[in-house]
Amino acid sequence: MTTGRLEVAAVPAHGSQPPDGEADLVPRPETFHFIEEFTGIVPLGSVGLELVEGVDYVNVPFTTKPSATGVVGTLTADVSAGPLPDLDFFLYDDQGNELDSSGNFGPNEEVGAPVQGSRTYVYRVQGLANGPSAFRIVSDQQVDDPADAGTGSAGGASGGSVTSYVLRFTVDPITGTVTTQVLE
Repeated sequence: MTTGRLEVAAVPAHGSQPPDGEADLVPRPETFHFIEEFTGIVPLGSVGLELVEGVDYVNVPFTTKPSATGVVGTLTADVSAGPLPDLDFFLYDDQGNELDSSGNFGPNEEVGAPVQGSRTYVYRVQGLANGPSAFRIVSDQQVDDPADAGTGSAGGASGGSVTSYVLRFTVDPITGTVTTQVLE
């Protein structure tokens, strides 16, 4: 094997070069946005076991606009109620396939994926290490049709009004069961 080194003097560039030919520029499609906001509460963290929907995880379904091509969801948890909640965030398609997940430590997470228009997707907020934690999801759909752009009305995770209850949760670590009792 032979190796060598070649040293030459640098040649200053003048910023000109002969053209390679005519470029056929393809116009880029303009992207618009449809923004929705969802709110809810994850009452209890279970270290990701997903024992009871509405207790240690909350599903937040949404339907994409007809011209949607992508979505980004940003989760923020309310930290004013006590210790720093640790929530994880997932995005599922209508077949239950996980498209993206975010499991950072702390209250802020983000997921995103390419999507198809007029289909139902689900954000899942999972309690990992938390007491009752209010959350907010800002959902940003990228849409091609300006008629699909805009903002949606803010909605709760259940899709309706919020009703408050005082609940007692009993966790049996031996059987892995969680029971709930409505106190008020």
